[in-house]
Amino acid sequence: NKMIIWNSFVNLLNAAVGRKQDFDELVQSGDISRVMSKMDSHATETEIAMREYDPRLHLINKRADKIILDKNGKFKRKIKRWKLPVGYPKFINEIAVVFIYGQPVKWGQTSEGTDNAFKAFTNLLRHVHFDSKIRECKRIAGAETQSAMLFRVYRNDDGKADCQIRVLAKSKGDTIYSRWDQYENLISVGWEYYLTEGDNTVQHFDLFMPDTIYHCKKSSMGWEITPEKNLIGKIPIILFQQEKEWAGVEPLIYREEYIASHTADVNDYFSDPMLVLDADIIKNMPDKDDENKTLVKKSGTSADAAASYLTWDSAPES
Repeated sequence: NKMIIWNSFVNLLNAAVGRKQDFDELVQSGDISRVMSKMDSHATETEIAMREYDPRLHLINKRADKIILDKNGKFKRKIKRWKLPVGYPKFINEIAVVFIYGQPVKWGQTSEGTDNAFKAFTNLLRHVHFDSKIRECKRIAGAETQSAMLFRVYRNDDGKADCQIRVLAKSKGDTIYSRWDQYENLISVGWEYYLTEGDNTVQHFDLFMPDTIYHCKKSSMGWEITPEKNLIGKIPIILFQQEKEWAGVEPLIYREEYIASHTADVNDYFSDPMLVLDADIIKNMPDKDDENKTLVKKSGTSADAAASYLTWDSAPES
């Protein structure tokens, strides 16, 4: 039994190493398209979430107007049907953001003799607007299921080390790729984006790994790859991945949208009362556009008996 367990462990280790070697070989050979195919972009989940997050794209908006035909089956008129989407996903997502990051993240110093380092750290967080960026990342992740906070380390105009935070998201034109090992450790992150260069739109792909950052650019001859040593030894990205914040209540949202839209149609249908006339009592009927309308009835007949309005009084919910 020990031998079986050991062999299984060795096979698993070899498989993991083999996968890493295969991936690294694809990067070194410049086959970036296959590199991207071996990474997960959460494209399907993101597309569904973004469609549900935008009220303009809700399913209720596909309600077709009602076509009225005459007794011969010919087109008579079209009746507008209401389409009333409700922005519950945005409301739910905003509540989650406020609940988690409504107050700035509090940092504590637990080590001794590190006052200067801790002060530099908190100054850096203010400099890169960390509090607003992390709220933006959480808001986007709740709406799109995925976002990322990219830390760009560079030298500023004064030649000093500086840092900038860039929020990555599908809604901002970015596609985020991630790759994990069997222990759920993040081993590489990819960022696909497009830049306008001259009259052309050029595809770019940056691959972040602990030891190297590969800047890839698509050209007519293939991918141009510029490797850069990752001096910090860590992937400079905080990755946010989650379910859409309103997961589980989609049927309830659609139900409320349908009821509101259908009730609006019914209210339109019954909003104008019908005039009921007694043909044996009414002598004349004024035109609806006449001013100073006069209704002539037979003598000895009350007005209520001669004419009345038929109204819809039995639907208080409308």
